[in-house]
Amino acid sequence: MSNKRIYPILFLFSIASLIWFMSVIEKYQYLDIEIEESHGKWYVTAIDSKSQASKTSLKVGAEILSIDGENVLSNKSVRRWRTINDANSILILQNDEVKEINFSKFPKLTIYDTSSLIEGIFSLLLSFVLISNVRNSLSARYLSYVFINIGLTFFSLGASIRGDILGKFTIGLCMKLIPIVLLHFIFVFLYEKSNIRINTKIFNWIYGFVAVNSLLEVLYFFDFEFGYRLHDFQATFELAFFSIGVIFDIVFLTIIYNQNKDLNPYVSTLLKSIGIFFTISISPIVFLSFLSKFVFGEVWVSTVYTTWFILIFPISFTYLLLAKKIYDIDLVVRRLILTTTVSIIPSLLMVSMISILFPANLKLDTSLLTFIFTLVILSGTLFSLEYLSSRWERVVFPRRHFLQNSLKKIAKKLSFISSFKELKEMILVDILESLNVSGGAVIFKHNNSTEIISVGAIDDHLIEERLTLSSTEVSDLLLFELTRNQDYASYLVLTQKKTNTQLGNEELQWLNLIISYLSVSLENLFLIRKMSERLEHLASQVPNEETANDIAWFRKLMFELQEKERFRIATDLHDTTMQDLFFLKRKLTALLDKYADDWQDSEQAKSLLDYIDIINMNLRQSCFELHPYLLQELGLVRTIDKLIELEQTTLPFEIEFRYGGIDMIESCDIEMKRHLFRVFQELINNAKKHSNANKVNFNLSASSGKLIVQYRDDGLGFMSDNDTVREIGGSHIGLEQLKSRILSMRGVFEIKSGHGSGMSFSAAIPLKEGMTA
Repeated sequence: MSNKRIYPILFLFSIASLIWFMSVIEKYQYLDIEIEESHGKWYVTAIDSKSQASKTSLKVGAEILSIDGENVLSNKSVRRWRTINDANSILILQNDEVKEINFSKFPKLTIYDTSSLIEGIFSLLLSFVLISNVRNSLSARYLSYVFINIGLTFFSLGASIRGDILGKFTIGLCMKLIPIVLLHFIFVFLYEKSNIRINTKIFNWIYGFVAVNSLLEVLYFFDFEFGYRLHDFQATFELAFFSIGVIFDIVFLTIIYNQNKDLNPYVSTLLKSIGIFFTISISPIVFLSFLSKFVFGEVWVSTVYTTWFILIFPISFTYLLLAKKIYDIDLVVRRLILTTTVSIIPSLLMVSMISILFPANLKLDTSLLTFIFTLVILSGTLFSLEYLSSRWERVVFPRRHFLQNSLKKIAKKLSFISSFKELKEMILVDILESLNVSGGAVIFKHNNSTEIISVGAIDDHLIEERLTLSSTEVSDLLLFELTRNQDYASYLVLTQKKTNTQLGNEELQWLNLIISYLSVSLENLFLIRKMSERLEHLASQVPNEETANDIAWFRKLMFELQEKERFRIATDLHDTTMQDLFFLKRKLTALLDKYADDWQDSEQAKSLLDYIDIINMNLRQSCFELHPYLLQELGLVRTIDKLIELEQTTLPFEIEFRYGGIDMIESCDIEMKRHLFRVFQELINNAKKHSNANKVNFNLSASSGKLIVQYRDDGLGFMSDNDTVREIGGSHIGLEQLKSRILSMRGVFEIKSGHGSGMSFSAAIPLKEGMTA
């Protein structure tokens, strides 16, 4: 028969069995009174504590005189199983008193029946959902068989304890099949998920053995007097077979795991998940119900409760089949072990308190059950506490939530820091607000100096005086080292909280994270600064003609980055500072117009307006120098004229600018024009700051495919008394970078200078050959 056709048959058989077993439960009481014959008389030997008979006055040792008014042996349940399961009343002799016990007043459906039916229906539904969602998976099909076996076991439980033959046959067969079908499923599952192939032919022999053994149980359907002995043997055998089968499954999984744990991480995690879920699922019913009865002769915890744990394993496998990714089982298990260990003592205390307060009502199985459920509830609560606390952190832990948001905010700001000075406005203020401290500072201790960036109420002199102390606590200050390298060491210093309380654990953890972030950020700034210095030094080197082209790309990149930064600064000045000045001037003008007659210092106010205009004009000039936007609108010659016009009013010398071949000059591309403008700008800045000249001459001409730049001043000369090169330009570019600009345009240059004889600079740049800038 096709494997796909088996499931519909089993599913329909399960539905039919459910209907039959429910009719049995509705027909008979749950009594389960065990009796034995002695000298032609029948005596009660055991009463199930969960049955309706335990609620009557019937005691062990009572003599059974009749059942439903008839001879004891005329009852089918007595003949077959030596139990009373299907009686409405019995006549007994107990304590030398004959009395009748009527069971008809009790409800036929008990809470244990309801629990078993719910478990069975749930298992059957899971099998249907699984087979519907994973149709093409053979392992899913076998797992659905496991669910059906579990469901039939639960369905038949209520009918079995009432003496129903089909119920006893079904529960016995399913108890033997569950560990076998489970192992068969694991074989198929491992092959599907991890390509671990295990020979399944042995299952033909195992299923055959179960079929032969079940033929003995067919004798249940025949009414013979010694059937109860076969039943007792089969019941013991089924418990032993189930327990041994489960233990074998665990051992098998352990062996497969040890063989494959180092070969494939996914297989290792999968096997570990299977083993853990399987152990958790099976252990309660095996050790607390079956083995306890097999070894000690009594069930420690009723199967009504322990059977619920069996569902954990197939449900977990349903998750493994349907999930594309699985949780890290190691992490889950470690957390589960921790929460369970922590919950053991509170659970024991709770059971002890109940046993002290209600000693008469607490039996061994009840105590164990109370302990298990308390342990499960507590460990489950603690296990989910992390998830709940993170989900409801805003309400439950508002301080932690605030610090977490502050941490994200500061971490984001740290990514935008480009200089040490920005620490004050961007980071220190947030740290002080988050911790509610009065003041804080970041200290940079160099070999011969100390730089302090502070915010709030903090004494810089006290910090510097006490910085040499080794203790992290300096007077009322907290000192934390951030970084240490060959150039400097940095520290974070904080005052005490404004509330005069100590920093809590959450705040200290938050502060440690901030310190680690700051350390990384400051170290990166240090490395970036060192790298920038080396790059500038490299870009300013003057190689020979053979190697000049090798670093042309590098010069191009450096100059592009400089222009972008200058454009950014110019834009920021125009859009922020100059707009603020314009708004300030409008406000002052409005106030001056309003109070012109009453204001005694109106002339002084007008001078403030004039001073704002001067500041604004200077800012415009700075923006122009940073970003010569007129190059595209007016061209290079007119832009240089504009630059000289702006500078002339403040220069201590006269500038003469001559040019020739303007059409050829303006035919240059914009990048070349920008380089030439920077060359003129840097030469003017050099003359303004260092030359002490009276007259400066510029000449720009184009002819014969070349552009000629000439400069001469009558100043002090280029070389000083100590023969060190004078720095050129306020932007710290230097003379060597001016040379680099000429080289980047594939030009040649010549510099002549001497002490007291002024300086001359000339450069020739090709107009038609490829320009690299």
